[in-house]
Amino acid sequence: MKKIWILALVYLLSGAVALASAQTHVATNESLSEKQIRISEYSEVNEGSVKLRSLIDFSKSLPESSLYDLELASAPKAGEKIKFTNLAVSQAIGHFIANLKNQKEKTILQSTKILIPKEMTIQGAGWKASIEKLTHVIPLRLAPYCNGECEIVVEEITPPGMKSAYNQKTQFEIINFKSMPKGPFSVEVQVTQNGNLIDKSWVQGKVRVLKQVPVSKRVIVQGERLVASDFEVKKMDVTMELDTTPLVEKLIGAKLKRTLNPNQIILNSALEREKDLIYGQPVQAIVRNADWSISLEAVSRDNGSVGDRVKIYNAQSKKVLSGVLVSKGVVEIQ
Repeated sequence: MKKIWILALVYLLSGAVALASAQTHVATNESLSEKQIRISEYSEVNEGSVKLRSLIDFSKSLPESSLYDLELASAPKAGEKIKFTNLAVSQAIGHFIANLKNQKEKTILQSTKILIPKEMTIQGAGWKASIEKLTHVIPLRLAPYCNGECEIVVEEITPPGMKSAYNQKTQFEIINFKSMPKGPFSVEVQVTQNGNLIDKSWVQGKVRVLKQVPVSKRVIVQGERLVASDFEVKKMDVTMELDTTPLVEKLIGAKLKRTLNPNQIILNSALEREKDLIYGQPVQAIVRNADWSISLEAVSRDNGSVGDRVKIYNAQSKKVLSGVLVSKGVVEIQ
């Protein structure tokens, strides 16, 4: 039987999409399954051939299988790389399972979810490969700071300087990011060789943070109240933004405290905080502890919004008191 890597190349060129077996579960997005194989977006391989086992991120509840030795291509040289599409890999896997002679193994594989990313990059192992890997790892390490709401793009990366102890088997592993970088970054890495720690160094670079945010569609002047047609939600560069953006549902009717130009991100700092309390307004003042509470009538001596500390005047005691505006017209004395 001809090597499967020939088939993979054919599928890659032809763009064929039909699976060889209708029962083969080859998925291109994550799902839950008792038996599961996940293919990584990025893999490093040594000389020889690219086998499926080199691409596997993890397998769940699946014993060692001959599928793992499915050959997809000749391995790229150190520093070089090749790419596979999910169509090519899924076609090759489907053809392999359809022609499998071991019926027991075939049945197991037909009930296994195989999660394949849209595109896979295979890099020849070595110095250059390890640097290439960092561009894939950095967004993953920074993802927790996004809470699933942004996209991180590595624009630049400067590896550690070459040392006499480093060779084609040298690998770099990022230790940790302490926060989301504002563009430029410097992060510590462990330098390993044949699985052994040989050094620690630093990697410098630059990232961009992209996020779906509300953006003005026209010139909106100070004092105007927003309507739905004034803005749209689109992906923008928020790398250097220190402020956050409001929820879209809170924008309708919001009043601007500064003029916005077209295609400008609408930040919370651009919106005027509506006053929940105005000077001279009657308020209810509350004094409380765990066991009791007392309320009395008072008059505001401040303007403010919910959450602000304000002053109020009690006519009976003729005293000015200070408290927190907990809701419209209600001040808790603290």
